[in-house]
Amino acid sequence: MTIHDGLITPQKWRDCWRWFRGENHQQEAINLLYEHIKATDPALLHQSAEWLQLFTAKQLAEHEYPNSWEGVKAAAAAYGARFPQVVAAQWALESNYGAHPSGRWNMFGLKGPGTPKKTQEVYDGKAVQITASFMDFTSLGHAVRYLCDRWYKDYKGFRGVNRATSAEECARLLQSEGYATDPLYSKKLITILRRRP
Repeated sequence: MTIHDGLITPQKWRDCWRWFRGENHQQEAINLLYEHIKATDPALLHQSAEWLQLFTAKQLAEHEYPNSWEGVKAAAAAYGARFPQVVAAQWALESNYGAHPSGRWNMFGLKGPGTPKKTQEVYDGKAVQITASFMDFTSLGHAVRYLCDRWYKDYKGFRGVNRATSAEECARLLQSEGYATDPLYSKKLITILRRRP
């Protein structure tokens, strides 16, 4: 059996990769699909297969962003952040300029299934140590895209912080919308922005 024998036309097959975001559930589905393809028609896994070239190109494109201020800004601009320098400031604050990710390629302290790690949160004005699960990503670009899709753009009824009219307002909106529990979060971002806008 090949892709052509089934209900998925070659065009539908190509189109499905436009929606691939490298999220954990999608990656699991890809791995399962890989095993099924390998069992039914290994020729489809050859490097010259069009679907594999499209998939590889998408993965490589995300890996091209360097773990640096300029790299994060470039990725944020590519993925639709109105103020990409705010994304870079988040990267600087959350990961100590890319040195200490909270999960694999997680430079933004994004919580979700992934790597458990001790962290400090502020509840009712008191700092407490907790262990939280931080998301894992396949690359810096993947993490930036996830952040931009869910916090900078409108997402599932949430008004994204792209509605801000300045970088400083964007930083303040991140805090007021609940991105972090630290009451000084926006001030810290603005301090970083003023040092390196």
